[in-house]
Amino acid sequence: MNPAELHEYFRTTSGVKTDSRLIKDDCLFFALKGHNFDGNEFAIEAL
Repeated sequence: MNPAELHEYFRTTSGVKTDSRLIKDDCLFFALKGHNFDGNEFAIEAL
């Protein structure tokens, strides 16, 4: 996905979340990686 496509998709979402437990319909999930967690481990839950 190129930046223009990502921007257009972002405009159609209801919000951005980094916590898979807070995902609702039409949210955009960003899997962040930190010292104590890796959001990629929760990507399937976000779907």
